[in-house]
Amino acid sequence: IVKTFLASTHTPPQQKHLVDPRTVVERISNLVAPRLQSLKAQVQIDSESEILPLRAVPTDLEQVLINLTNNSLDALSESSKSERKLTYKIRNTAEGSKRTLEFSVSDNADGIKPADLKQVAKPFYTTKAPGKGTGLGLTICQQLVKKYGGKLELDSVLGKGTTVTIRIPYDAT
Repeated sequence: IVKTFLASTHTPPQQKHLVDPRTVVERISNLVAPRLQSLKAQVQIDSESEILPLRAVPTDLEQVLINLTNNSLDALSESSKSERKLTYKIRNTAEGSKRTLEFSVSDNADGIKPADLKQVAKPFYTTKAPGKGTGLGLTICQQLVKKYGGKLELDSVLGKGTTVTIRIPYDAT
């Protein structure tokens, strides 16, 4: 009985698989569709036609994209703009012989104040009201992206919106 119980509660190590980045973005977009509808926000997925699959743990990529998407949706919900947009971009890039997958999640909300922009990726730092956020989303994203030898970059302009870009090298996966 104890062996059966322990076997049923044991989480096996997550295996890396070839993951289609477009499928992950579409899954996340469908997952947050009710929230997008309630905000009357438009979603756009801009993808190159030849996106290579990435060898990764699927839930790692999903976790990163859901955190980034939720941050954008939170910002859009607080924005006074009448036209709200959420945009995903997926690209293959290359620097020399190094190929990289580039994901970005952008919103056209109010942007992040420059003083906050330097802090938002630190653990437990949040610009949200008490009870609305933990300040761990971007920290978790950074850790997951680093696990694959990648980078996370934030770009925000007050009044225009925020873009978070992650770059993961194909050879590191």
